Amino acid sequence: MKVSTLIGAALVAGAAAEPHIYLIRHAEKNRDGTISAQGKKREQCLIDVFGRDSKFNIQKIIVQNPYAGDNLSQRPYNTTLPLAKSLGLTIEHQCDYDETDCAAKEARAYDGPGNILIAWEHVKLRKVSEALGADAPKYPDSRYDLIYDQPYPYDEVTTYSEACPVDKRPALIPNSLWSNVPFVAVCVAVFLIWGGLNAGEQLIALCLQDVRGDSAAHVVAVLPPRSLRRACSSTCLLASAFRTCALPCPCRLACAASDVASLLPAVPCRVAGPGYWRAVCPVVALNPLGADLIYTMAILFTTGCVPGPGHRP
Repeated sequence: MKVSTLIGAALVAGAAAEPHIYLIRHAEKNRDGTISAQGKKREQCLIDVFGRDSKFNIQKIIVQNPYAGDNLSQRPYNTTLPLAKSLGLTIEHQCDYDETDCAAKEARAYDGPGNILIAWEHVKLRKVSEALGADAPKYPDSRYDLIYDQPYPYDEVTTYSEACPVDKRPALIPNSLWSNVPFVAVCVAVFLIWGGLNAGEQLIALCLQDVRGDSAAHVVAVLPPRSLRRACSSTCLLASAFRTCALPCPCRLACAASDVASLLPAVPCRVAGPGYWRAVCPVVALNPLGADLIYTMAILFTTGCVPGPGHRP
């Protein structure tokens, strides 16, 4: 019993000792392949991201072999050099650009303390991750900030941003996202649902005014409460947005303005009111904008508060 317990404990300890592997792309480059001014800023940022005070505990750095006079092959080495100096590490570069299996083998052979950072050209970076055992996603050509987080046994990858100051916020909906079938299905469903709701609202107003013969004042009296509720929702949303997001003020005010605009036609209808097309129709036309803009602005607020497609853990 004691022997089996000791063996089990040893196995657990051995599994826990396996290093965590992180893979990154080289920093931004100039046309001649050298690191650009923006890339230099990223180099310094990597010291903050992976440095001694971080929880990544990098103790080994692996890059593709940098050839003398070849700026392209030198990019991963130069990108990690400031970090390596700050950590007191020597950069390992025995494997050539195409030798992704070599890089994976070298990483797996490491039996020292801490974790491993691999820097590579982004096309082959995915191949290095796959050589380790994961079905890695394609590294976007336009990105330099992604970290491939690959824990033991290296069969799964999580991606998130380095969140450096030089990183720009991504587009609200990246072009690549439209190839995601569930996402497109949700977008189409939302479009049809909102369209159906708005059409139903139009039909209700027509029924009140033209079929039942209700007065314009009565119809307007029915519509504003909903608009007022949306205005309250907009106000609450704006109040929180001012504290958490950095969107332009006109964007923040657009939602509330649409709700106020939908209330204005109620003023000339305070008694019997004018005809449908003069008062009720503008109300019906403007009223749905509040709901649509709340939905849209909620997405903008969410993405506006996130610096990248993922958060650094």
